[in-house]
Amino acid sequence: MTSSLTLPARITALLLVGINTLSLPALAVDSGDKSSYNKKRFGGWQSIAFNCSSRPENPTTSNLCAWSELKIRGLSKLMGIPIVVTKGHIQEQAMQKFNSEVPKPLTFRLYLFSTGTDPLAMHMSLKAEETYSGAVETVRPTDQEKVPRPGTLVLWEMESIASGPRGSEFEEAVRNSLDSMLTKLVSDFSDAL
Repeated sequence: MTSSLTLPARITALLLVGINTLSLPALAVDSGDKSSYNKKRFGGWQSIAFNCSSRPENPTTSNLCAWSELKIRGLSKLMGIPIVVTKGHIQEQAMQKFNSEVPKPLTFRLYLFSTGTDPLAMHMSLKAEETYSGAVETVRPTDQEKVPRPGTLVLWEMESIASGPRGSEFEEAVRNSLDSMLTKLVSDFSDAL
């Protein structure tokens, strides 16, 4: 069975399916309460520490990470949000350095996973997260929950998948998806400022 959609239309259709896979708590929020919800979710953080990593690294994923860094810098500037961009995996020591460069940063992490083959398949994952070395449950603490535990709290998440032949049309379709994802996250974060 062959599809009647052209290749760019098929890539776009895959991206649109991915864009609409928001985390469930975000879907449950009434649009009138969106700002209030985002203030609760992002309250206390005042800036962004952005990181893009890819597996495997290839010209396509490197170009998309570089484009994403420029895009989020522009969005942050437009919204008046201080930002620092990092390379590679963010370590706790690096976050202490970022805390001195920008006030109370929240990590925005973009992961690009690709097959590295042609046709190319790519999974994009954007998260706003905070890593804790000793989080403790305070709502309904039992003896077991009072023990400090390390972990990462994901406050916001969006994912998308694309597949198609390597080239400018594929990269453009992925950039359109990343544009939507980054714009949504920065907009939601700015509600809390």
